Amino acid sequence: MARKKSTARADQPRPSKALRALREALGLDEEAWQAFLWHARHGFADYEHAHWMGPTSTLRLRDVPAAWFEDPEALGYVAVRVVTEGEVDLRTPVARHLLRSCVPEHGSFHGPPGIGLAWLHLAQQGLDPPVAPAQLIHLALHMPKDFFHAVAEDDLLPLGRLILEGRGAIEAWDLHALIAAADRARIVVRAPFRLFDGLMAADWIPGEVKREFCRGLLLCPPEAQRLKERAEALHAAIHADPECVLRYPMVWLELIGPDLGRWLPGLQRHAVRALAEDVGEPLRDVLAEFFLRPDRDPQSTDAVTLGALDLVRHHAEELGPDDVRSLLRKAIQRGSAVVRQAAYRVGAERFGPDFARPALHDNARLVRDWADKLLKRDPGKPGRKAVFRRCVSPSKDE
Repeated sequence: MARKKSTARADQPRPSKALRALREALGLDEEAWQAFLWHARHGFADYEHAHWMGPTSTLRLRDVPAAWFEDPEALGYVAVRVVTEGEVDLRTPVARHLLRSCVPEHGSFHGPPGIGLAWLHLAQQGLDPPVAPAQLIHLALHMPKDFFHAVAEDDLLPLGRLILEGRGAIEAWDLHALIAAADRARIVVRAPFRLFDGLMAADWIPGEVKREFCRGLLLCPPEAQRLKERAEALHAAIHADPECVLRYPMVWLELIGPDLGRWLPGLQRHAVRALAEDVGEPLRDVLAEFFLRPDRDPQSTDAVTLGALDLVRHHAEELGPDDVRSLLRKAIQRGSAVVRQAAYRVGAERFGPDFARPALHDNARLVRDWADKLLKRDPGKPGRKAVFRRCVSPSKDE
């Protein structure tokens, strides 16, 4: 729990009608109000920094314009400070006020930061939001950068659950939209991949929905065709009545164009793994279908095969050494430079560094340099078993 701030350090804003209205709406006693002002100074400074490029200086509350105390965006920055740093008994009234008074009207393209953060806090306290969840879900998919502002990576999954379950029965389309929103939120580059892994491991999403989602990402018929039909129906509805476009969130409209697998090709690597490890499809069937599967997009080809190589690495004992060697040789013979390097890496980890020695003569410098570095570090002396540090698969942070 955050430590309470010293109220003596909070300077006082100039009296105004907006200030009085805000304090009345929050319903805070004097001690809580002074704590709120301490956070408000920092939140308003964040707001100022986001919009103006003047020299850095300490913002004083007495210099804050009265209009900021009723401006939804400015108060959003304040709410972010309170919800991430304040005491629980202060977070709740501030979160409720943000959702009650600052949620933008339908059709808006910009909103205050902190909406997702406020909703998640209330849910964690067992409280319902003061607005309809459907309205919040629309905002998550319509203005994700504002909605997910300041949401930590570890909180993406519980917030995503609120979004998915708030729509009723979860469908594969909903997973596509949520992952796309997480990408558009620009939290960190790995956020949509971590969210994907969390969703696939979640026991509250039916296995058939996970399968439909993964196979849609991997452009497998008929799942990819059903996804395409959903996008085409949305496009037809907009074409028939252009004014209805404002009823749909922006992420849905973006999914009419490139599918999510092309949008974030690295997700296909995760999807191959998930089919075997989370959905429960037989390992050998997944490898037979996706190992070195050709595609007109080289990025997609590499991502899918890298996912298959991840399965070879993680389930080598189940496959047996002969099958592992056979698969790795095929990847080295037929794969791209990225695939060949990954295959050599798996082989060196499994069978020792000598497996990677042929990579010194690979026609790609990427592979040669990697092999040279590996073999200099561990030349594989006779009678000595290579020791490799176990690490997280690089695909976890794509």
